[in-house]
Amino acid sequence: MRKISILLFSVLLIFMSCEKDETTPTNNSSNTSNTDNTDTTSINEGDVLWKYNTEYSYKMKSLLVMDNNDNIYFVSEESTYIKYIYSIKKDGALNWKIETDDMSSRDLMLVNDKLFYLSGENNPYGSANTVRCYNVADGSLLWTSEVNTGSQLSYSNNSIYVLYNVDNSNSAIISINPTSGAQNWNETLTGVCDASLRTNGTHLCVTANELKYENADNTGGVFMYNDNGTGITEAWTWETTDYHTNRATPLSIFDGNGNVFYADFTGSTTKVKCFDENTGNLNWEKKVADFSSFKANIYYNNNKVFITYYDQSWSDLVMTNSISVLNSVDGEIISVNNGILNFNTPTDVYIDGNNNFIEYNTDHTLNIHSENGVVNKKYTFDQIEYMDCRDLKITSDGNIIIQSPADGYIYCIKANLSIPSTNSWTYFDGNAANTNGIN
Repeated sequence: MRKISILLFSVLLIFMSCEKDETTPTNNSSNTSNTDNTDTTSINEGDVLWKYNTEYSYKMKSLLVMDNNDNIYFVSEESTYIKYIYSIKKDGALNWKIETDDMSSRDLMLVNDKLFYLSGENNPYGSANTVRCYNVADGSLLWTSEVNTGSQLSYSNNSIYVLYNVDNSNSAIISINPTSGAQNWNETLTGVCDASLRTNGTHLCVTANELKYENADNTGGVFMYNDNGTGITEAWTWETTDYHTNRATPLSIFDGNGNVFYADFTGSTTKVKCFDENTGNLNWEKKVADFSSFKANIYYNNNKVFITYYDQSWSDLVMTNSISVLNSVDGEIISVNNGILNFNTPTDVYIDGNNNFIEYNTDHTLNIHSENGVVNKKYTFDQIEYMDCRDLKITSDGNIIIQSPADGYIYCIKANLSIPSTNSWTYFDGNAANTNGIN
């Protein structure tokens, strides 16, 4: 009788162990079915540690955002009407994945434990008109706020700022409470259009490609505003009388030390201007190219200013991408590097904590330059047939995360770089594109 009882108990255990667990969530952190991991026992610099397959090539709709724990966030698209926000762990495993029903998408921005998404809910024309706030832990939606046709997110002063176009002649800024989603104020910038926004504390710096004041069409300028709690007051302005057209929006960047740098490509040259952010006084100005850049971008890190720019000849469609590195104190040019930076967006670049800048080439090579322009390291990825690079990030381990729309993968590359100081994160592109997160 005892033997029979033991036999029945054993059969019961086997049956229970084979029973399917119906409580396992769809998006659990142990899901690695889309992740290919490399044997790390023989890893060298430049080798692929892991890659994550989004299953949708050429469908990545945002740049990468990374938090302090090296979790990666981005938006990918299945179709015009179905998009997903992904959270990928530092080992390439899926943290969570949520579906959004918006028809267009824009920025992702991370602030502490919240992820902000500028999306185009029910808008098929590419103009984002809703800010959505998600919990980074599980992707749950916390709140939404309608913002007309929002074009850019930024964060400072415990506020989310959204810059958007009112019409062909005017822009506006909305201030949103990051906790509740309530709108604090909405201010129109009369005559300022085709603009960009950077923020530092209560200072809001708007750079305009075009002004629509009387007799001032097609001129640009820098407009510094103060957030007074109920709206904005104008602190100072700088406007150029140089006529220009067919140029992308110029950008600015704060250094956190009382200065703001401006990429000026009006007229027939490309220049960097350094203003006192409180008074608007011009501290210095330096020309970096004898042509007006078709597009430029500007970055600050560790007392250096990085400006990327390119010249496009419409006659023969030749495009030259360049980056110059300047001393932020006096504008002294440290290096000029021509004919590089072949990112999908030709003027995007990433700088590490030691002022090395990273260049991805279309020949599947990744070059690590010092601020003097010297190539210190070169990684080759011939084994990856369709890899390209829309964006990249540096992990706390010094590895490189590459976003590759061509094949729909996120790659983690073994490297030995340093992550930028968190003190610099807010000064890179309003946190939306070229840094990790604000924590």
